[in-house]
Amino acid sequence: AVVSYESTLEGVALADASPQAPPMLKSRKNMWIEIGGQRFLGGFEEQLVGMSPGETRKFEVTIPPEVGGEELGGKVLEFTVELHQINQRVLPEANDELAAKIHPGKTLEELRVEIRTRLEEAAQSQFETAKRNAVAGAVVDKVQCELPAYAVNTEMRGILEEIVSENQARGIDPQQLASQEEEIMGFARTSAEKNARARFVLLKIAEKEN
Repeated sequence: AVVSYESTLEGVALADASPQAPPMLKSRKNMWIEIGGQRFLGGFEEQLVGMSPGETRKFEVTIPPEVGGEELGGKVLEFTVELHQINQRVLPEANDELAAKIHPGKTLEELRVEIRTRLEEAAQSQFETAKRNAVAGAVVDKVQCELPAYAVNTEMRGILEEIVSENQARGIDPQQLASQEEEIMGFARTSAEKNARARFVLLKIAEKEN
């Protein structure tokens, strides 16, 4: 479903009632929602069932704490939703014609062999990575050492930048992140110390093993 919507809290536009609210709760234009996919707000997409393109519908949704945080968790928002389009995902028939569109010059059987080979290579690579990480983790966990502040801080900066970037991509408001600063900083420091210790330990092993 392709929809546009706006929300209100106790009759006031959410953008005005709670400027720090996650953007996805305030409004969206021409947003695609997979009905039954449960990838958006719980209780929202079910309300769209039965609508026709061009129709507008109002309904209420209780915002879960993990989405609304302390300020909006448990609050009831009223959404005004306009349905623009209904699209259907159609699985194409698996044949040589489809294979040629995906990979010109390949038959379906050749494409299957190629895909299977790639999957096997990816699985083997993941296994080897997991094995190396398990060995490194077991070694690092046995070593305790003083860590230079610059090394920990450098690791922390990278981890924090990644956390902020991922949450921005998910539409999480910066103020919501700020409210969890102590928890985030604690996680980042613990991870940074472990990463820095691993770096020094593995470098020492590499020197010793030449």
